[in-house]
Amino acid sequence: MKDKQSLPPRGRKISLVTFNVKGSPLFEKETYKRLDIIGLALNNKRDVDIVNLQEIFAYYHLYLLRKKMVDFPYCVFKSFIFGPKGGLVTFSKVPIKKVKFVSYPNPKIIKKLFLGKGILINKIRDSMTYILNTHLTANRDNDWSKTSRFYPIHVNQIEKLKKTVESIKSFDYIIATGDFNISKKSSLYKKITDEMQMKDVFKKYNSPTFHQEFMSKGERSNRIDFVLIKNRKRWKAIKKGHLFTKGSLPKKINKGFSSDHIGLQVQFNLESKYE
Repeated sequence: MKDKQSLPPRGRKISLVTFNVKGSPLFEKETYKRLDIIGLALNNKRDVDIVNLQEIFAYYHLYLLRKKMVDFPYCVFKSFIFGPKGGLVTFSKVPIKKVKFVSYPNPKIIKKLFLGKGILINKIRDSMTYILNTHLTANRDNDWSKTSRFYPIHVNQIEKLKKTVESIKSFDYIIATGDFNISKKSSLYKKITDEMQMKDVFKKYNSPTFHQEFMSKGERSNRIDFVLIKNRKRWKAIKKGHLFTKGSLPKKINKGFSSDHIGLQVQFNLESKYE
């Protein structure tokens, strides 16, 4: 008998969240408090099935989240030295399994050992739907022009992501989400949509996904988190929204916000026949 939580036949609605939790400073009580609040808030969202999180750098951070997210029995990540590899973790209410973790190229050995950014590839059990969770290198200059020192890094990472998506030969849907650290206003954005042949589910939205309060003076925040989909069968986003947009903490704690990022939530109607 198949697991009743697996995606049933045609017309199944699946709701997904992506959110960078800001996993630093690593060993401060304020970070622990924020993770408690994030975990509880996500667990209380009854309409969410899958959560892709970024910046879960330590196993203790993962422990705090799992303690709160009790309604998500599936927790997928790649084990690494001090915590989940790449800080990437996927929580799910539907049966989901890890396919593999693909690392982004990083010539600096120290960063590769301790940060290990990449792509966590998951597959919803008994389906042809893949869920990718990723986090690209942060652009600390807020400059996405071709002369930026981060431009070649992002180009290489996008190429790796593109090849990873192309390596999945048999699928109905590939949904890639995460903190891309790429401005929607930049030419790099076209590389993760046009060149990768993936649709931006929030294409019509231009509001930032990074809180302005964390920007340096004179700089403006950007839309850098995305939900992308590549499909061979019909789909429709029937509900889209933003999470953790307002402060809920004292100003002295992370400027009052749960994270420096804003979460994205989308509910899909995946019109695919599952076995």
